[in-house]
Amino acid sequence: MSKLTDSLLKLLGGFVFFVAVVVLGSITNGFVLKSLWAWFIVPVFTLPVLSIVQAIGVAYVVRVLVQSKKYGAEKTEKPWQGLTVNIFVLPLIFLLFGWVLHLFL
Repeated sequence: MSKLTDSLLKLLGGFVFFVAVVVLGSITNGFVLKSLWAWFIVPVFTLPVLSIVQAIGVAYVVRVLVQSKKYGAEKTEKPWQGLTVNIFVLPLIFLLFGWVLHLFL
């Protein structure tokens, strides 16, 4: 294959990976928010339970409102590691701690 074809395939692969991470991360965050909402917000404030799609929308709104830019942040050799932790690992840790707290209610 030519250099151009290799470059295009690499770019396409990166784009597909990015889309997959965004979709799977959104579903993970939506599930976590839906669960935490049902465990803590619904009983206290008698609000309706959220669907995963509604939870994803709420998470996006909150992220837009509180997003901060980190200027001068150090670049790492493998930025996907930090991305993986922020998108998948931290929400699952929050879900675990929320589940434990939920058991004491």
